[in-house]
Amino acid sequence: MGTLQQDFVNAVITEYDEDKKQIDELNKFVAEHDDICVKLDSKANGYVNYFMGWDGSKEGWETSDKYDIIREQFIKLIKAIRYSKIYHVVDGDFYDEPVLRCLTDVDDLPQQSLESDSGKQ
Repeated sequence: MGTLQQDFVNAVITEYDEDKKQIDELNKFVAEHDDICVKLDSKANGYVNYFMGWDGSKEGWETSDKYDIIREQFIKLIKAIRYSKIYHVVDGDFYDEPVLRCLTDVDDLPQQSLESDSGKQ
């Protein structure tokens, strides 16, 4: 069987020349994973939105494991950009309601933060 855990990652970055290399790497990654990641330019001020949707599989399934790794890579690439904000929404069988995590610490990966949660209180 398996349990559902829906993970969505939304990030907002500000494009500056100092981060060009990191932004180019992120854009390449998004292009390689365009089945689940998208880039959306904002309408003003140089902000860019990046989104990674839920893979649709249950925890422990091969597809879920594959996209957990891709999600970790996606978040690491975004965190390498100086002016970025990451919003990670998690919902599923073990949550009464969706949980929003604003990831700002470079060492804070979703798997680590989820392991410290006990799920339902």
